[in-house]
Amino acid sequence: MVGMLVELLTSQVKDKLLVLTCLELTYLVMSRYDWRVLFATEGGVRAVLGCMQEHHSSVLPSSILGLRS
Repeated sequence: MVGMLVELLTSQVKDKLLVLTCLELTYLVMSRYDWRVLFATEGGVRAVLGCMQEHHSSVLPSSILGLRS
């Protein structure tokens, strides 16, 4: 799934560079420290999904997220 996400984001690098960099940074921080449980339990997942819904055209196509336009 992560590979697919990176592939989708790198297909339009100019527009997606900031998003890709943030995702890579998040991955590095969460893999280095055991913040996964805290992130999931403290609303981090909900916050990310909310942001993705709000800015769906700048992150991923709506069909990938299961959102309605």
